[in-house]
Amino acid sequence: MATAIDVSMGHLLFKTHASPAATLEMKIQYLAPALVGEMVVCRASFLRAGKSINYVRSEARNASTEALYAFATATWKATKPSGNEGRQS
Repeated sequence: MATAIDVSMGHLLFKTHASPAATLEMKIQYLAPALVGEMVVCRASFLRAGKSINYVRSEARNASTEALYAFATATWKATKPSGNEGRQS
């Protein structure tokens, strides 16, 4: 679940900054277990967005009941594209 939460925040950063980003720190609070076969949806939002440093929150919920399984807060650093994406050394 931690990976899915982290990825949801990364997608938010990439969508809004159009550049790669890295997790600087993340804290997760687990509230309830998700059972095998349950569909879990993660949604991220900004607590505070900056040009480089961003504070983000994400929630993992049951897709049908909206039961909250976990939430996380994290600090992310957006980076500028190097211009070498897709090139081989």
